[in-house]
Amino acid sequence: MRDILRKIGSFLEAHVEKIVLIIVGLVCIWLLITRVLFSPNVMPYENGMYSPGGIDQVIWKQADTLREGLGQPPVPKEQYTPQVDEFLAMIDSAMGNVNTSVHPPLPQLSSDNVVFGRAYRLPTIGDITDAKVEHIRAVAYVPTEELRPDLTYEKAGNEPNDTDLVTVEAKLDVAGLCRRFDESFLTNVGKEEWADPCLASPIFAAVHLQRQELTEDGGWGEWVDVPRSKVEHLGRLFDIVEDIEDLPPGGIKVRLLQFKNEQVQIELLQPKGYQIASTKEEWFPPTLHQEFLDQQRRDDAEEKRAARDKEREQDQRDRASLRGRMPGAGLGAGRLGPGRVGGGAYTDAYGDMGAGYGDARGLRSRQGRNVNRRDSRTARGPYADTGVYGDRGRLTGRGSRGQRTDDGGYLRDVVRRPSIADVYSKFDDEVSIISTKEFPKMKEPLLFWAHDDSVEPFNTYRYRIRVGVFNPVAGTSQLADADKALKNKVIMWSEFSGITDAVEIPGRMYFFPNEIQETAKQVTVQVSKLRLGQWHTENFPVMPGEVVGRVVETELTREERAARRRQLALRFSSTTSDNITKPDQIDYGTGAVLVDAVRVDDWAGAGSLRPRSYYDMLYSYDGASIKHMPIGSKNWPAKLAAMYAQIRRTQNVEPEEFRAFNSRVGGRRRAAPGMEGYEEMDMEYEMMMEEMMMGAGGRRP
Repeated sequence: MRDILRKIGSFLEAHVEKIVLIIVGLVCIWLLITRVLFSPNVMPYENGMYSPGGIDQVIWKQADTLREGLGQPPVPKEQYTPQVDEFLAMIDSAMGNVNTSVHPPLPQLSSDNVVFGRAYRLPTIGDITDAKVEHIRAVAYVPTEELRPDLTYEKAGNEPNDTDLVTVEAKLDVAGLCRRFDESFLTNVGKEEWADPCLASPIFAAVHLQRQELTEDGGWGEWVDVPRSKVEHLGRLFDIVEDIEDLPPGGIKVRLLQFKNEQVQIELLQPKGYQIASTKEEWFPPTLHQEFLDQQRRDDAEEKRAARDKEREQDQRDRASLRGRMPGAGLGAGRLGPGRVGGGAYTDAYGDMGAGYGDARGLRSRQGRNVNRRDSRTARGPYADTGVYGDRGRLTGRGSRGQRTDDGGYLRDVVRRPSIADVYSKFDDEVSIISTKEFPKMKEPLLFWAHDDSVEPFNTYRYRIRVGVFNPVAGTSQLADADKALKNKVIMWSEFSGITDAVEIPGRMYFFPNEIQETAKQVTVQVSKLRLGQWHTENFPVMPGEVVGRVVETELTREERAARRRQLALRFSSTTSDNITKPDQIDYGTGAVLVDAVRVDDWAGAGSLRPRSYYDMLYSYDGASIKHMPIGSKNWPAKLAAMYAQIRRTQNVEPEEFRAFNSRVGGRRRAAPGMEGYEEMDMEYEMMMEEMMMGAGGRRP
């Protein structure tokens, strides 16, 4: 044993250096494998562990994959399949394991009392008649945010802006529609127990407006649907859904409940127009809008006539006052005999005092008109300076005072002169379905309309319109064989109305080449732009290769700049002033580039031709197609010359104040709850003021 241990010790002593080297080598190999080849510095990424170099490679591969997919068409997601039917089936089968064949005996019912196999004939909607169209251009309060059911037009932010609004109206015999529904679901049914009054009330589902656009070759394009107006907060609800399978959750029953609401029917059939900020314009359906314009022209003519009469009367009084200061024209001289003061006859009982009261006492002038009486009753009564109060109940300018009463007053034959307030009253009382809540009792056809606020300047459109009524038995088997094809149709449509007249939308910016410097080919171009209802004009000298027009800063006074800051702070939430209507800058940029100006020699004239020579302005918007326009007003086309003349007539008109939101043009005062009777008080006030104007103490001398 000792020998063995001695030999082992000798071996270790002789080879100790080699053993140490082997151990160190093994340790180095372990370190190489565990710390170099397989680094412990790894991190998890997408269900894997990666080293710093490895994770870079993975991310690079993913980037390559995304780069390849950028040019590929989108992959549609799997369409969601409604699970309502499955859910209802689960509820129905909750007791599916119960044996329903075992039941207690029940009283037998006669087959006549059980409603099976209903079969209704669907009613026709009727013809759409008297389609009319009207275009209104005005400054209107435009919403600055998208409206929704909880954010109405009145509550949303808005700002005045130039607006083009086209309204299309038509008529439907709604009383006849109600009779046909009664016949189909109540009176003219197969069996008495099939009569269902819930189905016999028509509920309007849609108003469908379509338009065509006039193309450059003079033809008409395809019919396209017109979206609902931007001022309608229920616009998404009125999206047309015709197939029963495309209805949102709840199906036809929920849809009927939603549209049965009275306010929803009003918003659908007679949607609101824009609130107009312009002083002289108002939205009405086409029929009433023309009546509004006619009455406005009559009122303007009457106001001008009254102003002329007032000026003439003042001139007569001035001349009478001058004669009264002449020698021998005193009070005593006036009592000696009759004379003439201010063009009116008076008795010798008042002498020269007639110079102060002659016309005001109701005596006639040489022209036979009671100028002061008319003057006291013109405009819009005591509230003529407001846009909300009106002249309802004012006296006519030619009414008579009548006989004197025992108490010193007068019997009056009060005759109202037509006014703009009558147009508002006609809309409220005869047109709006708010005042006629029961369709079956409507004696006149229902007037409904739709708006198009998506028209573009310089385009021409024409329209057609129809209405749709809900099919109350859609999705069921309760239809007669003749109407089986309409089983899944949610809406029963009328025929389209006749095509309306064409509506041409004027431009909001024009440019007119006026002069040319032939040597340099520099063209002086007048650019006119409509901004907040006012035409603004600027002249620009343009060389070939230059763009016509640019942004021009408006010269504002200190007060106007202060008003501008108030405007931004208030965001037009209250009545504004004419200072605020003035923009601080105007963009006259047309986007047209002057290409060249070439000389043209041709012949012109109607009947006998005459030679003419002029320059043609060549310009382009895109660099590909070149357009041309004659330089000089005498060479312009007739339509362009007419627009130039119209702009010149209106551009120097003083800007007027914007009306407050939800105000009216000369309309009657709308009594608030508890304030009824104030219109009659206004009328009495006018009478009292007239008495004071007619003589001292309110009595005729």
